[in-house]
Amino acid sequence: MELTARMFRNRICGRRWPPVLNPLGKVFMPTRSRAQIGGDAGEGIVHQIVDSHPSWLCRRQDHDFGIDLEAELALSDGENQILKGKLLKLQIKASESREASGGFVSVRLDRDYLEYAAQFRLPVLLIAVDLQSRSAWWVWLQDWLLENETSLAQAPEQKSFAISILIERTLTSGLDHQWKDIALGKDGTSVILAVRELALAATETGNTALLDRALELLDLVDSARRSWAIEKTVDALIGLGPQPWMWETMNFVPQLHAVVDRFGKTMTRDQLLRLVARSDTYSRAGFQALVRLYDRWPEYARSLGLRAAFSEAGVEDLAWYCAAREHYPELDGMGLWNAFGRKELPVTRFGEVNLLQDDELSARLWSKWPTRGDSVLLDNLVWLGTPPDLGLKARVCRLAEH
Repeated sequence: MELTARMFRNRICGRRWPPVLNPLGKVFMPTRSRAQIGGDAGEGIVHQIVDSHPSWLCRRQDHDFGIDLEAELALSDGENQILKGKLLKLQIKASESREASGGFVSVRLDRDYLEYAAQFRLPVLLIAVDLQSRSAWWVWLQDWLLENETSLAQAPEQKSFAISILIERTLTSGLDHQWKDIALGKDGTSVILAVRELALAATETGNTALLDRALELLDLVDSARRSWAIEKTVDALIGLGPQPWMWETMNFVPQLHAVVDRFGKTMTRDQLLRLVARSDTYSRAGFQALVRLYDRWPEYARSLGLRAAFSEAGVEDLAWYCAAREHYPELDGMGLWNAFGRKELPVTRFGEVNLLQDDELSARLWSKWPTRGDSVLLDNLVWLGTPPDLGLKARVCRLAEH
């Protein structure tokens, strides 16, 4: 305990005590890695450049959890500065030297950090520093994420990404021009992010009317990037788990419908698979999106080849439903459920899956619909013959053998 206390005093007080030996004779000496030295130097360079600019104030962060510095817009007023309360968060990546290639400098960031930066309501700027030349370049991470969200979504297993920064985008030029627009919300990306925040707030509070207006605005300002709204819906549904009860999702279904109504005609097959399928099972809440898609955009839904897609994914009951909707295009989701319940439809078999035709079918469909919705049809399917070998995705145990 005496040795430990002495070491503690040395570290806290900064005194240069002689090395202390433990009973085994090993020397306890603090170390500072080369990466830490470079990181501190990079922060120092950026802090000096930003804080010496007449329009900016730079603060160090006491606790460095992914953010190194904070910059605040501070417009000059003679010899003074007027702080505007407009903040930017800065993440510094320093190296001994950086070589430009093709007009860009490159920094590699982990996916986890990019996802962390995407959650910020304040702009997060990545700054690459060359320690030898004391040069620095910057990129707005949320803007980069918007530009690259499709490629990120298509590579879910990729752990890191190279961020390319134009060599013309220097730290000093940014302080003079673009940073001010970003801080004041004048940049086009700022408008998109503000509308997205409104959409998220509407989703969290269950305000469907507000969500519909936010999605309308998002469609106006962000038509090329509307996939974000769909992906956020998918993420929210996945968070509910594979089989939440309908009562658990009732508050979310109207918002889900709002997204499908607004963007359904641009949803991709992969997005729908992710929305509805859960490995070899399915989400009842996500299934409501599939029903809505066929109700609102039947021709587009047919064009996606969803029956084959769900069959390939090993979710044969979803493949059966898509086949039924495409075989009876004149019926909406409720009409199909009601007609099957009344046994009015002559074709109930699609592929090797059939609707169980017994005396209790109508009673089951009508009594279970309030808690299961249209997915009650999927609970009454049976295999005809031997189920196919679908490997780990086989779900034949759910479908009773006829």
